[in-house]
Amino acid sequence: MHVDLGDFRFLSAVKQTEDGQSFIGVLASRGANRGFIQVTSVGDALLEPGDINVSTKQSDAAKKEQSDDLAGVLLSNGSAVLEGLTFGKGASTLSDDGKTVLQELSAYLNADPTRNIVLVGHTDAEGSLSGNIALSKIRAMYVMQSLIDEFGVAPAQVSAEGVGFLSPRASNASAEGREKNRRVEVVLVTVK
Repeated sequence: MHVDLGDFRFLSAVKQTEDGQSFIGVLASRGANRGFIQVTSVGDALLEPGDINVSTKQSDAAKKEQSDDLAGVLLSNGSAVLEGLTFGKGASTLSDDGKTVLQELSAYLNADPTRNIVLVGHTDAEGSLSGNIALSKIRAMYVMQSLIDEFGVAPAQVSAEGVGFLSPRASNASAEGREKNRRVEVVLVTVK
Protein backbone atom coordinates (compact mmCIF):
# COMPACT_ATOMS: atom_id res chain seq x y z
CA MET A 1 0.00 0.00 0.00
CA HIS A 2 1.22 3.47 -0.89
CA VAL A 3 0.81 6.25 1.67
CA ASP A 4 1.43 9.82 0.53
CA LEU A 5 2.57 11.40 3.79
CA GLY A 6 1.49 14.80 2.51
CA ASP A 7 -2.02 13.71 1.51
CA PHE A 8 -3.74 11.02 3.54
CA ARG A 9 -6.64 10.63 5.95
CA PHE A 10 -6.89 8.44 9.04
CA LEU A 11 -9.91 7.59 11.13
CA SER A 12 -9.88 5.65 14.37
CA ALA A 13 -12.95 4.62 16.32
CA VAL A 14 -13.79 2.65 19.43
CA LYS A 15 -16.96 0.74 20.23
CA GLN A 16 -17.84 -0.12 23.81
CA THR A 17 -19.64 -3.46 24.19
CA GLU A 18 -20.59 -5.72 27.06
CA ASP A 19 -17.53 -7.83 26.22
CA GLY A 20 -15.15 -4.88 26.26
CA GLN A 21 -13.95 -2.53 23.59
CA SER A 22 -13.51 -3.01 19.85
CA PHE A 23 -11.31 -0.78 17.77
CA ILE A 24 -11.11 0.08 14.08
CA GLY A 25 -8.69 2.18 12.06
CA VAL A 26 -9.15 3.28 8.46
CA LEU A 27 -6.27 4.76 6.45
CA ALA A 28 -6.93 6.29 3.01
CA SER A 29 -4.35 7.59 0.57
CA ARG A 30 -4.07 8.03 -3.17
CA GLY A 31 -1.48 7.71 -5.88
CA ALA A 32 -1.36 9.24 -9.32
CA ASN A 33 -4.11 7.01 -10.73
CA ARG A 34 -5.39 4.82 -7.89
CA GLY A 35 -6.63 4.99 -4.33
CA PHE A 36 -5.62 2.94 -1.30
CA ILE A 37 -7.66 2.03 1.77
CA GLN A 38 -6.49 -0.05 4.70
CA VAL A 39 -8.91 -1.20 7.40
CA THR A 40 -7.55 -2.58 10.68
CA SER A 41 -9.87 -3.90 13.36
CA VAL A 42 -9.33 -5.31 16.82
CA GLY A 43 -12.26 -7.05 18.43
CA ASP A 44 -15.72 -7.41 16.91
CA ALA A 45 -16.00 -3.86 15.55
CA LEU A 46 -16.90 -4.98 12.02
CA LEU A 47 -19.37 -7.73 12.93
CA GLU A 48 -22.37 -5.57 13.71
CA PRO A 49 -23.01 -1.89 13.29
CA GLY A 50 -23.78 0.00 16.43
CA ASP A 51 -24.70 3.50 17.39
CA ILE A 52 -22.35 5.98 15.86
CA ASN A 53 -21.25 8.94 17.93
CA VAL A 54 -19.41 11.58 15.99
CA SER A 55 -17.18 14.15 17.63
CA THR A 56 -16.94 17.46 15.83
CA LYS A 57 -14.22 18.80 18.07
CA GLN A 58 -11.52 20.34 15.91
CA SER A 59 -7.97 19.19 16.41
CA ASP A 60 -5.27 21.75 17.13
CA ALA A 61 -3.76 21.07 13.69
CA ALA A 62 -7.07 21.84 11.98
CA LYS A 63 -7.44 25.04 13.98
CA LYS A 64 -3.94 26.11 12.99
CA GLU A 65 -4.72 25.47 9.29
CA GLN A 66 -7.72 27.75 9.51
CA SER A 67 -5.76 30.49 11.22
CA ASP A 68 -5.99 33.76 9.38
CA ASP A 69 -3.04 35.43 11.08
CA LEU A 70 0.16 35.51 9.07
CA ALA A 71 2.29 33.66 11.65
CA GLY A 72 -0.27 30.85 11.91
CA VAL A 73 -0.45 30.44 8.14
CA LEU A 74 3.35 30.45 7.85
CA LEU A 75 3.74 27.84 10.56
CA SER A 76 1.08 25.53 9.15
CA ASN A 77 1.68 25.95 5.40
CA GLY A 78 5.29 27.13 5.19
CA SER A 79 4.28 30.02 2.95
CA ALA A 80 1.69 32.77 2.69
CA VAL A 81 0.58 35.43 0.26
CA LEU A 82 1.18 38.90 1.64
CA GLU A 83 -2.44 39.96 1.22
CA GLY A 84 -3.02 43.67 0.95
CA LEU A 85 0.15 44.44 -0.98
CA THR A 86 -0.94 45.86 -4.31
CA PHE A 87 1.16 46.52 -7.37
CA GLY A 88 -0.04 48.28 -10.46
CA LYS A 89 0.43 46.77 -13.91
CA GLY A 90 4.18 46.84 -14.60
CA ALA A 91 4.88 48.72 -11.34
CA SER A 92 7.23 47.73 -8.54
CA THR A 93 6.14 50.23 -5.89
CA LEU A 94 3.63 49.49 -3.17
CA SER A 95 0.56 51.38 -2.14
CA ASP A 96 0.38 52.40 1.53
CA ASP A 97 -2.50 50.00 2.28
CA GLY A 98 -0.06 47.08 2.35
CA LYS A 99 1.88 48.32 5.35
CA THR A 100 -0.29 46.39 7.84
CA VAL A 101 0.80 42.99 6.56
CA LEU A 102 4.44 44.11 6.52
CA GLN A 103 4.10 45.26 10.12
CA GLU A 104 2.70 41.84 11.04
CA LEU A 105 5.49 40.03 9.18
CA SER A 106 8.18 42.21 10.76
CA ALA A 107 6.79 41.56 14.25
CA TYR A 108 7.01 37.82 13.55
CA LEU A 109 10.60 38.11 12.30
CA ASN A 110 11.78 40.54 14.97
CA ALA A 111 10.45 38.25 17.73
CA ASP A 112 13.04 35.58 16.84
CA PRO A 113 16.25 36.42 14.95
CA THR A 114 16.65 32.78 13.85
CA ARG A 115 13.56 33.02 11.63
CA ASN A 116 14.45 33.36 7.96
CA ILE A 117 12.23 33.98 4.97
CA VAL A 118 12.39 34.30 1.21
CA LEU A 119 10.11 36.83 -0.43
CA VAL A 120 8.95 35.57 -3.83
CA GLY A 121 7.62 38.08 -6.33
CA HIS A 122 4.96 37.16 -8.92
CA THR A 123 3.50 38.94 -11.94
CA ASP A 124 0.63 38.59 -14.36
CA ALA A 125 1.29 37.09 -17.79
CA GLU A 126 1.52 40.34 -19.75
CA GLY A 127 4.93 40.76 -21.36
CA SER A 128 7.92 38.47 -21.76
CA LEU A 129 8.98 35.83 -19.26
CA SER A 130 12.41 37.38 -18.71
CA GLY A 131 10.91 40.83 -18.18
CA ASN A 132 8.34 39.46 -15.73
CA ILE A 133 10.96 37.52 -13.78
CA ALA A 134 13.02 40.70 -13.45
CA LEU A 135 9.94 42.73 -12.40
CA SER A 136 8.84 40.10 -9.88
CA LYS A 137 12.28 40.07 -8.27
CA ILE A 138 12.26 43.88 -8.09
CA ARG A 139 8.87 43.69 -6.33
CA ALA A 140 10.20 41.18 -3.82
CA MET A 141 13.32 43.29 -3.26
CA TYR A 142 11.17 46.39 -2.72
CA VAL A 143 9.21 44.54 -0.01
CA MET A 144 12.47 43.25 1.49
CA GLN A 145 13.91 46.77 1.63
CA SER A 146 10.71 48.06 3.26
CA LEU A 147 10.97 45.37 5.95
CA ILE A 148 14.60 46.32 6.62
CA ASP A 149 14.34 50.12 6.39
CA GLU A 150 10.89 50.80 7.83
CA PHE A 151 10.35 47.89 10.22
CA GLY A 152 13.85 47.06 11.50
CA VAL A 153 14.11 43.49 10.22
CA ALA A 154 17.69 42.21 10.12
CA PRO A 155 18.94 41.88 6.52
CA ALA A 156 20.26 38.37 7.24
CA GLN A 157 16.69 37.17 7.87
CA VAL A 158 15.32 38.11 4.44
CA SER A 159 16.11 37.35 0.82
CA ALA A 160 14.18 38.04 -2.37
CA GLU A 161 13.52 36.10 -5.58
CA GLY A 162 11.18 36.41 -8.54
CA VAL A 163 9.35 33.81 -10.61
CA GLY A 164 7.42 36.05 -13.00
CA PHE A 165 4.17 34.53 -14.21
CA LEU A 166 5.27 30.90 -13.69
CA SER A 167 3.14 30.32 -10.60
CA PRO A 168 -0.26 31.99 -11.02
CA ARG A 169 -2.93 31.75 -8.36
CA ALA A 170 -5.69 32.86 -10.73
CA SER A 171 -6.35 32.87 -14.46
CA ASN A 172 -4.61 35.60 -16.41
CA ALA A 173 -7.61 35.74 -18.78
CA SER A 174 -9.40 38.34 -16.64
CA ALA A 175 -8.36 41.67 -15.13
CA GLU A 176 -9.26 40.36 -11.65
CA GLY A 177 -7.08 37.29 -12.14
CA ARG A 178 -4.14 39.34 -13.36
CA GLU A 179 -4.47 41.60 -10.33
CA LYS A 180 -4.42 38.57 -7.98
CA ASN A 181 -1.30 37.28 -9.72
CA ARG A 182 0.64 40.51 -9.06
CA ARG A 183 1.74 39.62 -5.55
CA VAL A 184 4.57 38.79 -3.18
CA GLU A 185 4.57 35.59 -1.15
CA VAL A 186 6.65 34.83 1.90
CA VAL A 187 8.27 31.41 2.30
CA LEU A 188 9.50 30.35 5.73
CA VAL A 189 12.93 28.74 5.37
CA THR A 190 13.85 28.37 9.03
CA VAL A 191 14.58 24.75 9.84
CA LYS A 192 14.17 23.79 13.49
